[in-house]
Amino acid sequence: MDDSKIKNALNEAVKDISPSEDMLYSIKNLSVKEDMKMKKIRPIKAVLTCALAIGILSVGAIGAGKIVGVESHSSSLEEVKKFPTEEEVKKMAGFVPAYTEKLGEYEFESCRPVHSSDIDEDGIKADDYTGISFNYKTDKGILALDIDPKPMQQEAYDEKFDYKGKEVFYHSILYKFVPPDYTLTDEDKELQEKGELEISYGSQEVELKNMQSLLWESGGKTYCLLDMDVQIDKGDFINMAKQVIDAE
Repeated sequence: MDDSKIKNALNEAVKDISPSEDMLYSIKNLSVKEDMKMKKIRPIKAVLTCALAIGILSVGAIGAGKIVGVESHSSSLEEVKKFPTEEEVKKMAGFVPAYTEKLGEYEFESCRPVHSSDIDEDGIKADDYTGISFNYKTDKGILALDIDPKPMQQEAYDEKFDYKGKEVFYHSILYKFVPPDYTLTDEDKELQEKGELEISYGSQEVELKNMQSLLWESGGKTYCLLDMDVQIDKGDFINMAKQVIDAE
């Protein structure tokens, strides 16, 4: 399944859905989070899970089909709003990652399991697994820590640094949410070519949001820290990733 087929299918699926502050992230035009259910199809060559905007995802092949994307969903029925114990996290995700009650000045708000499936080039589900997403209270935007129980393969990043033996990858980009019938302008195309803009289809009106993310791998798991339009100082944001690593 090529990018155009995935995009056309998603445009039809999300034509009546507009992005909001409840949207955790949008991966290369293809992510939607609803109140009761979140469903994302994340192209493998796009930015991620936080997967859900970063140019990093698990890459591989199962059987004869090459993995080209990830479909994920979560339900508010599984959401926990009290900071969970390790036992509760293991019950939700099947593993216990490093996680913290606060990230810098931001306090824990909720968490929920995220159920995902790898999608091969024929559109067939190839593997099922469950990760977990932690959300933190902000005055605007979204601050989230996502952990998937799979290793990652780096494809693109702006900067990287080492911390306690781990390579941490930083990426920032401007997201433009647009209606399904939106026609790209010459400026849009130019910024896309430069890697400075991602277009996400499915909103009722045009919205611009700044996004920055940090990814790293630990214990065979992929950690993604996402700031979607909270606009946290870059240094403070990096310190949040170090805080999570310190919690191991």
